[in-house]
Amino acid sequence: MTKPLSNFKINDKHDKAMKKINIVVIQLLLLCIFSFNAHAQWVATDSLDSPVRNICASGAYLYACSEATGVYRSSDFGFSFVAINNGLGNLSTRKMIARDSLLVLATSNSIYKSINHGNSWSLATNGFPPPANLYDITGIIFRGDSILVATSGAGLYCSLDFCQSWFSLNNGLVNTNKKCLFDNGNRLFVGSLNEFNLNGGIHASDDNGGTWFPENNGVPHAFPTYYAEIYDFAKIELSLFASTFGYGILKTEDNGETWQNLGTSCLYGDNLLAINNTLFCSQLGPGISKSPDRGNSWSFINEGLVTTDDKSIYELYKVGSFIYAGSNSHKVFRRPVSEVVTGIQNISSKTYATVQPNPITDYSRIIIQDLGIEKYSIEVFNESGKCVKKFDGLEGKKLGLLKVEFVHGVYFFRITGTKNGLFYGKFIVD
Repeated sequence: MTKPLSNFKINDKHDKAMKKINIVVIQLLLLCIFSFNAHAQWVATDSLDSPVRNICASGAYLYACSEATGVYRSSDFGFSFVAINNGLGNLSTRKMIARDSLLVLATSNSIYKSINHGNSWSLATNGFPPPANLYDITGIIFRGDSILVATSGAGLYCSLDFCQSWFSLNNGLVNTNKKCLFDNGNRLFVGSLNEFNLNGGIHASDDNGGTWFPENNGVPHAFPTYYAEIYDFAKIELSLFASTFGYGILKTEDNGETWQNLGTSCLYGDNLLAINNTLFCSQLGPGISKSPDRGNSWSFINEGLVTTDDKSIYELYKVGSFIYAGSNSHKVFRRPVSEVVTGIQNISSKTYATVQPNPITDYSRIIIQDLGIEKYSIEVFNESGKCVKKFDGLEGKKLGLLKVEFVHGVYFFRITGTKNGLFYGKFIVD
């Protein structure tokens, strides 16, 4: 017959010792758990052989571009990387984009393509300027099935056939010293570096890059005739942000027609990342900052970044539930999104306006709560940021019956009042 557990006694010295060891181990584990939770920080996952300039992901793979030793791939969420440079003639890698097994890699002066997750690379420069080390490839994006490339000396180039051929997109661009590209749906943006006596600043295109025109209303001047250099773009709903070299973060609420300088935080922003309503900015030296309120206030989140090189961050990239950072110290750092983004914040600190019913089927009513607004206007935008309807000269607290004249989709509306500034809302048309 099996005896109850309570009838057993630990009389053996060895058993007593093991019991004490087990208790100590449990205490240590609990201490580690609580210490980890109390000291949330960036954690170095792996160290490459040169500064980490870019990070991207596709499927089960995470990729990292290094400054001087080529491309690396990880299949364990970044904890270990292996070099994948078969076929690369230039190991000074800068930017990479990935879609399924297709990788498009920008080096300091050329373009490479891989169709097998980076196992092998082939040069893809047909129609591209000769690689004479006179330019650096600084930006690369997908726009549908098109691929667009920005260079710091030869302007913009586009491929419509997955890198088999390239053609220039420089109509309207006097300055071919470009830094970054951004696809804002119905409009493309490109940020410029200063080139001799030619302006930096921002250009936009409404015809897929066929023609470009300046959009620098509100962009600071670096010199009397120079606009600030633009390093990166990011978007939170209808708000588009641009980082500058030496002049802080800019914001536009009207698709680039006017820009607002958000102050002296993140003066030398190198890379921008938007997650929900939180904006992140990396700098070379100061480290990583975040703004939970669309750029109005900033705080550093450098926990775990020890040296100046650790805090010199070239790239911020979100994949899954983690943010990855590529540093000048050759390290790839990782941090859970939940540590730095506390949830999906509202568009503003309160819900100022609602649409009822939502989704809309045949009619709707926008309910304006207590804004302290006597007169106001409402603009309705589609997902691409294009204004599709505007109501001016409204008074009181409610907009009456709103007849639906929109196609199916998601829409945002902006309320501009005479007292309390800008407020936002969102509705869906079924």
